[in-house]
Amino acid sequence: ELIKYQQAFIASAKVLTTVEDMLQALLEIKE
Repeated sequence: ELIKYQQAFIASAKVLTTVEDMLQALLEIKE
């Protein structure tokens, strides 16, 4: 069970990082 939770946590963390990178790229384009 712990491994499943860890994998889900890592996956969501990767998604959050990707989203943050995209947002930063958009902000840089606007400036």
